[in-house]
Amino acid sequence: MVEPTDDQRETVGKMVAWGIPQPTIAGILEIDEKTLRKHFRRELDEGLSRAIGKVAGRLFKTATEGVDGPAVTAGIFFLKTRAKWSERLELTGAGGEDLFPEVADKRVAALARAAAKALDRAQA
Repeated sequence: MVEPTDDQRETVGKMVAWGIPQPTIAGILEIDEKTLRKHFRRELDEGLSRAIGKVAGRLFKTATEGVDGPAVTAGIFFLKTRAKWSERLELTGAGGEDLFPEVADKRVAALARAAAKALDRAQA
């Protein structure tokens, strides 16, 4: 294979970001997987990171500046599935103490904490 073109590099980076497997990318480019890894190493390594950064940046801007972006829910889904982001509730205080010791069921404790946060925001 001759030196890859800028268009090919951009295409590979996008396909990696979209989650297309390397064998499929190689097939589309009509090259062997080994050749793909040899000539497009940077795109293979950085494609997903660039996409995660772009989506995370858009969601951050939406959250901090109130800017509406296209398909916020899709962005959240992308970050949860491709960047392995997740939601979690903290059930302990700064010192590690249980915020809701009287509640044995942790699921109920999580709901109680969420309700307390919502009440605090409503009163602010």
